[in-house]
Amino acid sequence: MLKSLDINRRLWFSSEVGQAQRTRGTCGADPNRATPIRPAGAGAACSVATTEVHRFNPPGLLWRVHAARKEAVRLAQRRLVVSDIHGESQRLAKVLALAHYDPAADRLFLLGDYIDRGPDSRGTLEIVEELVSRGAVALLGNHDLMMVSTYHDAGNLPLWLYNGGYTTLAEFGGVIPARWVRFLEGLPTHHEEPDCIMVHAGLVPGVPLDEQSDQDKVWIREPFLSQYRGKLVYFGHTPTCLLHGEERWEPWYGEDKVGIDTGAVYGGVLTLLDIDSGQMWTA
Repeated sequence: MLKSLDINRRLWFSSEVGQAQRTRGTCGADPNRATPIRPAGAGAACSVATTEVHRFNPPGLLWRVHAARKEAVRLAQRRLVVSDIHGESQRLAKVLALAHYDPAADRLFLLGDYIDRGPDSRGTLEIVEELVSRGAVALLGNHDLMMVSTYHDAGNLPLWLYNGGYTTLAEFGGVIPARWVRFLEGLPTHHEEPDCIMVHAGLVPGVPLDEQSDQDKVWIREPFLSQYRGKLVYFGHTPTCLLHGEERWEPWYGEDKVGIDTGAVYGGVLTLLDIDSGQMWTA
């Protein structure tokens, strides 16, 4: 087990967010046991190895989404969702500022992957922790789980490093802080609303929600992407350029599912989506 190191750092919010210096890649990445992503070459369209995704944005689903929003709109309470921040703390602060996020009036849902690949995983965790203390719901992502798993068993380190964990580990001076492990271990792997489910990666088709495994909820791609039917699901994990089949960084509306990982660390943007109006803010 890796030793722990507490790192205390003052968190502050500012409405003036500077331009972040960031490392970018192309769509690529996680070795998923079912459907790994194959990095796209220079100038190539995004692609998914070993699977065929239904690429469509049916107008019927959009009407269904709008119909499901009526109760939240009646209550005049926004539901804001964002996913796959990946160390882009300044982008997170910026989209919240652009949306004039008010924890007293809005409900905020963060769908996981707060660390790795981006320039400021520690700062992102601090912001997320502060947001949760003010009422936001934060879910666990597969990158967050990899750090926790590595803390408990160093044998998991190669998988984490392969998926971009080296940037986070370098920020922490090579030692995973116990405080962030405790924080991440306390996060749920899904959240259910009357009209939708929120999860990092997806769900196994045909399996009741209370019987879904945490592993599937943070890692799955197939058969979720092509076969899931049921209650509307908002998810991240799979960059939307792969779902659109082109370099198109905006939410993807599939059948009974909405993908919101718009590739902040793959040359795309970070998107905050108001699921009750369809309004978006990006950075």
